[in-house]
Amino acid sequence: MLTGLKQQKAELHATNLRRDAALTHMSQGLCLYDREGRLQVVNRRFCEIFDISPELVRPGMTFEDVFGLSVAAGNHGSRTVADLLAEGEEFLARRRSGNYLQQLSDGRIVSIAHRSTSDGGWLISCEDVTEQQRAQSQIAFMARQQRSTASGVSDEGPTP
Repeated sequence: MLTGLKQQKAELHATNLRRDAALTHMSQGLCLYDREGRLQVVNRRFCEIFDISPELVRPGMTFEDVFGLSVAAGNHGSRTVADLLAEGEEFLARRRSGNYLQQLSDGRIVSIAHRSTSDGGWLISCEDVTEQQRAQSQIAFMARQQRSTASGVSDEGPTP
């Protein structure tokens, strides 16, 4: 019996090490909240994206507390925690899944995905997509320029 318990404990420890390695090395930031809106899991990348000290983000914090840290880090300009909660109301109150882009005050663009969990909580993943968005904007601009050049119309007007 004791040997079996030791083996289970060793297997659990190994599983936890693998989970921690996966969370540490993933490119997205991740937060997992329980049904009461209390933080259960957060990874370092989430803290990096929002410029929050990892020591400040702890399990048991509320969603509002985490928003407060992000506001204090200067990510949201003049928007307050209440403003951000109101913006996220559709996802939070209704436990809806979805994605949206959020522009931070330093100009970075973060893609945020909310997913409901089977136990009534939710998972939030975040990814800095600033470079992707800039590249897409540049491609769209170049396509517009190419279309206007091909049709003989430029920003200066028609070509003679």
